[in-house]
Amino acid sequence: LSFDRIRSIHLDGQGNLWFGTFFGGVSRFTDRAFSYHNESSGLRGTIVQALASRPAGDGEYVAVGTWEGLTRFGEYDQVVHYDTLETLLSSVVTALVYDRRGRLWVGYDEPGVTWIREPFWDHITRRDGLLKSPTRQLAVDSKNRIWILQKSGKVRVIARDYVMTPRYFPVLNELEGYSFSRMCADPEGERIWFLTGDGQLLLYQNERV
Repeated sequence: LSFDRIRSIHLDGQGNLWFGTFFGGVSRFTDRAFSYHNESSGLRGTIVQALASRPAGDGEYVAVGTWEGLTRFGEYDQVVHYDTLETLLSSVVTALVYDRRGRLWVGYDEPGVTWIREPFWDHITRRDGLLKSPTRQLAVDSKNRIWILQKSGKVRVIARDYVMTPRYFPVLNELEGYSFSRMCADPEGERIWFLTGDGQLLLYQNERV
């Protein structure tokens, strides 16, 4: 590894393991060997908070979110940068996920998320129903809804670019009484796991908790 403090781990569609490190950039493990991405290879920043790859069959891209922006690595390590003033709400990227339509969702150290599918993008913010809190994690379910775990410990869901609140998505009422520290969806999006601050584990499945 390029550094021994790991911030994120991701398995891409080709079976490669990506490790996002604190101050060491990205280490990629493939064919029993490591390769590295840092500022010299085009990565913006070396504190890596989030990793995500596009669904299999939709082109192999790995997105890397750091404290200094968003970088996408493609085939043959082709590098694409996303600029804050044009596309992103903040340079500090804290969460990433690709949905089932190939859109990349980006969370930040401030309220709001962005979806990107070139050449288009859009922002979803407090005006659309998000809470006043940074994004901690993102997940996508089998119905292509985007689950947002905010730093406040609360969860919101986006369906068809509309933020679903407890009023419009009753399952959120069951989650409102908890403060969550972690969230994880299985590859098919049929199950989403939530870890509370006091160590309880909750499972969302079949529209129930």
